Amino acid sequence: MTSAYTLVVSAGIGGGFPGVADVGSLVVADAMVAADLGSQAPDGFLSVDELGFGSSRVAADAALAVRLRDALKRAGHAVSGGTAVTVSTATGTAETAAELLRRVPDAAAEGMEGFGVATAAQQFGVPALELRSISNAVGPRDRDAWRIKDALDALQAASSILREVLTS
Repeated sequence: MTSAYTLVVSAGIGGGFPGVADVGSLVVADAMVAADLGSQAPDGFLSVDELGFGSSRVAADAALAVRLRDALKRAGHAVSGGTAVTVSTATGTAETAAELLRRVPDAAAEGMEGFGVATAAQQFGVPALELRSISNAVGPRDRDAWRIKDALDALQAASSILREVLTS
């Protein structure tokens, strides 16, 4: 399959793993992982990879991810790399956050769309990126600590830099 598109970007707000991606920072993912796609088993969670049903990981366009992170840093943004995990239920406990980190040790951000977007891009042979602006910490839900407007503002600022990176 061929496509008229040359890149797919999944951009949005999401949770950040404390100590990796703090509230107010940005994450440009190195990979997108379906962190809860699999099966429960007596010994714990089995990913679709372990079950033999495909892959739960799609790599980002590495060169573009590095260029975007560097450009965002030069513009004064706090930005990190790492894996963006996609979940079907947002994390709300310390135990679930710890389990995600056990499954995906390099997890930086949590969202609900990135893996699906990256998989669709992969089906068409188009590279993908995921950009997350961190509105809250992954773990126990503390709605008073959420910074959704700040995260949306940071995402808007990062999006203008994304355009510069893609056209240079």
